[in-house]
Amino acid sequence: MTNRLTSCGNGKRFGASRRLVLGLCLISSVCVVHGRSAAGGETIVIDADAGVLNGPYMVGNTNGGNSLKLDNAKLSIDGDAYVGREADSADNALVVSGTDAVFSVTGDFTVGYRGAGNTMTVTGGAVAVTCSEGSEVRDCVAWIGFRKSARRNRVRVTGKGSAWTTRDLCVGEWGRHNEMIVEDGARAISSRCWIGRDPWADGNRVTVTGTGSTWVTEGELLVGNYGTACGLSIRKGGMVAAGGLTIAVHEGGAGADGPSELLIDGGRLVVTNSRNDAILSFGDGHAHLALRDGFIKADRFYATARIPIEIHGGTFSSGETRVARRPFVVGDGTGIATYRMNGGKHRFDAGFVVSRNAVLKGAGIVDARTEIGGKAVLGKGKVIFKKGVVIEGSVEVLPGTTVSFEAPVVNNGAIVAPEGSIEFSKSVTGKGTIKYVSGK
Repeated sequence: MTNRLTSCGNGKRFGASRRLVLGLCLISSVCVVHGRSAAGGETIVIDADAGVLNGPYMVGNTNGGNSLKLDNAKLSIDGDAYVGREADSADNALVVSGTDAVFSVTGDFTVGYRGAGNTMTVTGGAVAVTCSEGSEVRDCVAWIGFRKSARRNRVRVTGKGSAWTTRDLCVGEWGRHNEMIVEDGARAISSRCWIGRDPWADGNRVTVTGTGSTWVTEGELLVGNYGTACGLSIRKGGMVAAGGLTIAVHEGGAGADGPSELLIDGGRLVVTNSRNDAILSFGDGHAHLALRDGFIKADRFYATARIPIEIHGGTFSSGETRVARRPFVVGDGTGIATYRMNGGKHRFDAGFVVSRNAVLKGAGIVDARTEIGGKAVLGKGKVIFKKGVVIEGSVEVLPGTTVSFEAPVVNNGAIVAPEGSIEFSKSVTGKGTIKYVSGK
């Protein structure tokens, strides 16, 4: 039997809070958890399966401080749902908790439509599914911070087994300083995502942190579409996979809090698709990339604007690269950083520098003036340096690999190719050594 529970604010009172089981709510067309007093502050706990409610469903409609908790219970909303709908509906909370807890919404889902400081927390192995009836012909979106007044709203998915699945996701449509956090082994899945979608949507962020924490966006992920000072942070074993990723899409000011940024500190970012042509790129706005430790892998990487790129440690892997207007520097001279070429052409218009303690790996075409102060381990396959190379560190050519230098080489370090092939088309100068069996 399907149970439809609505107008939960009219339920029977039990002191300062309400504990709901089947049959305790009245039936109407709209379910509103907000209390009938001006002060708000209502608390409702559902600890048994509540069936299906007709939407729209609101936790906090016109006032604030209300909370709804699913405690190892299931609740389905047929339609749209809101946590903090109007401007006065601040600091409302939806908590989905426990391994048997499931919260599902067939339509749009919004945390902070006009209200500020509203939250959804999915914890303890619970599951939330929103926009479950969305399709390519029916737009369906989960919003965190919709209107300009919708600030500081947050979704937190935390703990192993906890998950949130939705279609399109927008962290900050117009609102500022909204965020999603995926942590401690939890996971999130979305079709596409905007972080800071429209003007005014500044300072919105997503953080994925903790071993086993994952966020998968099958389509495009845009960080700072029109909003500025937006960010994606991947830390401490967290992982993000996207079918495309652009930072600071449109030109604009740097914002009060600085540029939009991509920060990897002990996490993993994978930008790929089934065609192996997904792009990690930086648009026309103010942006910043920092790889402190961890891993970035992209089918293609483009940075044609003048943005700071800092690779202090970890591994940056790309199948094709174009960087303009700034030198591309691997390492800071202290940390161990690696740039891996997965075939393709790697063009650095302002120069390519492999710093001391840093490593260049893989095979491909390097179209840049190159300085190798650290180490290059090249192969397997064909490696071509189109422009001049200065070697202060070492170059190792792996078996089965051919390395061609098509411009002058200054070698003050060591080139070693015991079973590889080296081809020099121009002059070789410097005080370094060259050891190889075959080659010219």
